Amino acid sequence: MSRLLLLALLLGICAAAPASDVETLEITSADRKLRALGYRVQIRTSIAVVNTGKAPIASSSSGQRETPLKGALVVLPEAPHNVTCLRFQLNAPLPPKGTLDFEVVGVYVGTLEPWPRQAPADAPTLALYRDSAALVSPYPVRQQTFKMELGRIESVEAPGAEVTTKGQGAEVRAPGATPPFRQLPFAAHFEVVGLFVKGRSARRRVDVSPVGASQFDEEYEVEHRGAALKGEWSRLDYISRTKKYGPGAVSGLHVTGLPANAANLYFRDGIGNISSSAVQRTETGVRVLLQPRYPLFGGWTTDFKFGCVTEVAFDEAELKVILPPGATLLNVELPMEVERRLEVTHDFLSLVGRTVVVLRRPMYVPELNVPLRVTFKPGGTILEKSTAWLVTGAALVAGASIVRRIASS
Repeated sequence: MSRLLLLALLLGICAAAPASDVETLEITSADRKLRALGYRVQIRTSIAVVNTGKAPIASSSSGQRETPLKGALVVLPEAPHNVTCLRFQLNAPLPPKGTLDFEVVGVYVGTLEPWPRQAPADAPTLALYRDSAALVSPYPVRQQTFKMELGRIESVEAPGAEVTTKGQGAEVRAPGATPPFRQLPFAAHFEVVGLFVKGRSARRRVDVSPVGASQFDEEYEVEHRGAALKGEWSRLDYISRTKKYGPGAVSGLHVTGLPANAANLYFRDGIGNISSSAVQRTETGVRVLLQPRYPLFGGWTTDFKFGCVTEVAFDEAELKVILPPGATLLNVELPMEVERRLEVTHDFLSLVGRTVVVLRRPMYVPELNVPLRVTFKPGGTILEKSTAWLVTGAALVAGASIVRRIASS
């Protein structure tokens, strides 16, 4: 049995169960694989557990039969102050001597810190990652491994653990079995591969017209979270020798996933300046490279408008879907917890207000990108009414012009 669980939290995550279950559950093996994805860290953990007690266990941090599980944050009194746990209810109790294999995928934002804090323009982006070489769990662990894909490694320090480095990867092994909540601190210093960029906010506006066409308008604010720029910076040096004078700078953002029929693309910054972009069209989709007016060094920010941005984690994401005039909302399907509310907006051609579906999430990462389905019933004669309103307005303007001419005569 296996289960894929996606987590996107800023805090450490471990399995949690009632005190009686902690005494009878045991992790026979735990294999962790870490990938540094720019400013994000993804950890995939494969765990095998066994019930060593005499009674079935109904809750743990696992899943069965590929079905969704309900989880809740809990604080165990015996857990260290820096550990937050999740408790999950199994779909079927785990019998005595029963075993269970499952997989947990965690996406963490803010765990990488720039090191050093300041760097000149010709320095690459270096980051420091701190963690425990041992899996932090309320259950004892018999054996475990921890493999990492980082980047060019500067150093790895793990007192009390065995460390092996090869190329851009490293492996840390805890010495034998570990008791519950055992922590073996280690630190890895490496060169970042990818964009060390964090989004502050993302707001998408989808306007659905009465004839079924959709217009997307999005606003983004992103920040380079690397080391702060130390000393001077020359645009001429950067343009002529980018690899030497700006290896850690972000010169552009890639946009993928746009449909093949995407048209009228635009890209401008917050004050209206039209910035550079390159569009590549294929039979399956559109790929765009967005280049702001200046590269981003550590601590620098930029805000812009465009259709879609990927590979960036945002502190806040908001989506607004504006239904056609007179449309009635039937259902909103989104397999993710978000804040939901309805608004009403008006435009000068609408005789009635337009329903707006507002979805908001305070923490968003690309791994949480899931399909959204909004079902509504169109207003029967809204298009005809809007057209009649427009024709009536034009007739009134023409009539006023004729009256004015007669009065002048």
